[in-house]
Amino acid sequence: MKKAGRTQNRKRRMTVVFVLLFLAFLSVLDYPFVARLYNESRQDGAAVSFQEGETAVPDTEKEQMIQAARDYNARLASGTGMSLEAAFGGSGEELAESEDSEEKQLHDEYESLLNSQGDGVMGRLEIPKIGVDLLIYHGTADEELQKGAGHLEGSSLPVGGEGTHVCLSAHRGLPGKKLFTSLDEMEEGDIFFLHVLGETLCYRVGEITTVLPEDTEELVIESGKDLVTLITCTPYGINTHRLCVEGYRIPYTEEVLQEAAAQAESSRLWLFLQDWGWIPVSLVLIAVMCIMLWRYNRK
Repeated sequence: MKKAGRTQNRKRRMTVVFVLLFLAFLSVLDYPFVARLYNESRQDGAAVSFQEGETAVPDTEKEQMIQAARDYNARLASGTGMSLEAAFGGSGEELAESEDSEEKQLHDEYESLLNSQGDGVMGRLEIPKIGVDLLIYHGTADEELQKGAGHLEGSSLPVGGEGTHVCLSAHRGLPGKKLFTSLDEMEEGDIFFLHVLGETLCYRVGEITTVLPEDTEELVIESGKDLVTLITCTPYGINTHRLCVEGYRIPYTEEVLQEAAAQAESSRLWLFLQDWGWIPVSLVLIAVMCIMLWRYNRK
């Protein structure tokens, strides 16, 4: 009897240890998915707050801000604004602290444009196919890229128009954050939107390229074209190159909205599995653990 009692006590201790180890393993396994859902919820809340604040801006003030951005874009196209190479070679902090007074003045002007709420947010980027809806921040410093999409200073501001090329960058593969992780799933013909000061600009993917980090040739302004390029690191986890997904402006129509909805629908199951697939997997693992413990304890 004593031996049987000792055996039962040992089994109970082993069961407790196994359960604790399993829960620790499950926590590590599920953390990125839970964190991503939490961060996406926060991003959605920030987007709603931004939209509410943007709605409160008077129409006349919006028109003035859009016109100021267009004037800025015109100077960029003529070569008299901040050069893409200067911005590409330094972070926002470096430009702000630059000893070159002209460069600093251009940077300060850039920071003030399309900054309707004084928080550095200039608009929203929506990519229906891959379930992306991110705020667009001034600059591409890590602080901005941790929160959403960063606008590359030296590229056109997102107000549309011929002779503009907007460049937006975001991280890929961050634990607990989606951002541009699925950007490589974009294909030619896919649609994305920019929402800025109550206006919606629509773009269709026309070209996808992979370049070296210092290569800015794909990002230059082209006469007569209205372009947006989405940029992230590639290959996944190695990050030696940059993936550039370039879109060209198309009319914002009901037909385009329906097409974008169809693209989102085509990937809805995959997006659902990305967000929630960890739950059935976790339940299966828990069931397996329970069966193993039941068999172990009944011996």
